[in-house]
Amino acid sequence: MTVAVNVNDAFPKRVPDYGGDSYEVYRGKMLEQGRTFADYVTRWLYHRGLILLNFASQAFQYQVGENIVGAEIKRATKFRTLQTLYIETDEKSHPDRPNFSRSGIYRCDNSWLFITGDERDLWILSTRWLREMEQARHKNSQSYRFTRAQTPTSKGFRLPLALAEKCHLLRLHDPTVPIPREDSPIEDCPPPFEEPVT
Repeated sequence: MTVAVNVNDAFPKRVPDYGGDSYEVYRGKMLEQGRTFADYVTRWLYHRGLILLNFASQAFQYQVGENIVGAEIKRATKFRTLQTLYIETDEKSHPDRPNFSRSGIYRCDNSWLFITGDERDLWILSTRWLREMEQARHKNSQSYRFTRAQTPTSKGFRLPLALAEKCHLLRLHDPTVPIPREDSPIEDCPPPFEEPVT
């Protein structure tokens, strides 16, 4: 006896939860949180003598990059739980769009730094090194234990925290900031102190 199984029924597509909002409203909130986090990082690095000078217009962000220094900034939310940093490689602006485009560490702009973390812990990594890690993962999967990760609008891989701790260009930690909850919006976190602790 042959039983016909609809693959879509056997493996239902995960429906993203946008907190009751439409995707457009959710995306707007996420973009604003990303801009706020970039400001947070900019201020934190400024107090360490590193000036980012973020671009405000979309035209400059698309043609040059997020900032004059060449740093791609991404807020990580689940690294404490998963013990990995999410490294984005592709994105699309809406889940209904058919194709992803290169972004994150492969973005075609001036980016040579990838800054990720949260208001308490921050890693600055080389995009070139991250690309090499991802390419080496494809060549010899036994050497690198990276897992692929994907959401409806983003693709990437998870870099083990232990490897990020060994290979970062700069690591910042501010023990005075409470550990943010995974689901906490950035506005719930206090601003960095004038003289943050290293």
